[in-house]
Amino acid sequence: MLRPLLFALMLGAALLPLWRDEVYPFSSYPMFSDNTGGRMVFSVTTPDGAPLDELDYGLFDRTLNVRGVRFAYRPKPYYADRYDSIDADHVRTFLYRYHRDAIYPILVRAMHRGLDEDRRRVVTLRHQTFRVDAPKETLR
Repeated sequence: MLRPLLFALMLGAALLPLWRDEVYPFSSYPMFSDNTGGRMVFSVTTPDGAPLDELDYGLFDRTLNVRGVRFAYRPKPYYADRYDSIDADHVRTFLYRYHRDAIYPILVRAMHRGLDEDRRRVVTLRHQTFRVDAPKETLR
């Protein structure tokens, strides 16, 4: 009689945090709090809604963090290495400087994710959508 009760308590103690809290790897919050790029989520589309690869615009990163050593293939610079927040002017400046040869115009949907202390959940703190037109050619 004691054994089934003990098993039920152990099972409840293991499953209750998954239902009540966000526990890694079931959390949508980045595992490492110093990863500012994990808190900034971008999606890039054409004006008619066709999705484009964020990696081609430097708005997504495929980096593996292992004890301070970073392994990654970076064909072009990454936005979160230069900025720690989302600002439409910063994104445009970044794209015009490092990704002039990409397809334009585009729509950029940007979300800044963070922890809501009251609800103890990861939520979208700020969401914005803006258009980036083709960069204007400058005379040299």
